[in-house]
Amino acid sequence: MKIYIKSENIRLEIHGSQLMAIGPQKETPINIERLVEIWMHPDTSLSSGVLAYMAEYGVQVIALDKELRPQAILHRLVSPSRAGLRKWQLQVSLSSHAPRIAARWIIMKQASQLHMLESAEHQTRKSAWYDVLRDIVAQNVLLESSSEPLAPDIARESYFARIYFKALNDLLPKEFRFTSRSRTPAIDPVNALLNYGYGILYTAVTAAIQRVGLDPYTGFWHKERDGHPVLTYDMIEAFRPIVDKLVLNNITEGIWSIGQFDRRQDGSVNIPIESRRLLSQSIMKEIHKHMPPDDDRLTAECRWLVEEITKLAAEYRTKGKIIEPI
Repeated sequence: MKIYIKSENIRLEIHGSQLMAIGPQKETPINIERLVEIWMHPDTSLSSGVLAYMAEYGVQVIALDKELRPQAILHRLVSPSRAGLRKWQLQVSLSSHAPRIAARWIIMKQASQLHMLESAEHQTRKSAWYDVLRDIVAQNVLLESSSEPLAPDIARESYFARIYFKALNDLLPKEFRFTSRSRTPAIDPVNALLNYGYGILYTAVTAAIQRVGLDPYTGFWHKERDGHPVLTYDMIEAFRPIVDKLVLNNITEGIWSIGQFDRRQDGSVNIPIESRRLLSQSIMKEIHKHMPPDDDRLTAECRWLVEEITKLAAEYRTKGKIIEPI
């Protein structure tokens, strides 16, 4: 179970052995044994004793800032029993298996992005952009089924992304259309919403990686840099279409209007607080969609990675097979 505290003036307290969320008008008990993750509004108050209590039960605490962006993840220390997994994760990251694992996530992303465009009732289905994207996804299927080494193709991935965002732009109402992707700062509402949504996803992916005992700082494709969780950068690729779809749907369905967004002094676009809350909650809901209770798509993918690393480690132990470096 995951909880998102979106209200102000909520206190978390321990009453006996029960965790309680106390608001101005009501008190809500929380089943600590089922709780996996809690996202906290910046005005949520709690003691260090409550943090220690949640850590004892393995609950991850995600602290949001005033703009409801994830600011920090607090979790219990990784179990020593996972030290072996992290050792093999490092070895696999340096081996010829790493590019194949990273390519899987990019292929998943591109297939999902194409499916989203196909599902939209729009002339993009008949445009040249669609044909280009369809050809690349078809090539991916052939590459996955072949015996040839599989690795991310940076040039093709970049080309796909440029065409994809042009096709996505065609789906938007004219007042929301953008000239290109802009990250920091975002110079239009769509890019601001995409960047904010990816930030929420970034935190959720990092939390899932840590929850299964993997090291988010040991990746398979993105270059390692101190302080950068490169495994998150790798894995988040597969889940970006979740954000793209939600932003597109909320705009085309009229939930957001262009007049809701204003500009800061530096030229960047400000997203209203209610729009941030809606996007954050929608992302978390989509992550859990079609999953068993107390599970989510991100953790399921992390478990797949654990199984893949464990399988490669077992091959090494039983066959004496060396994990060959790239």
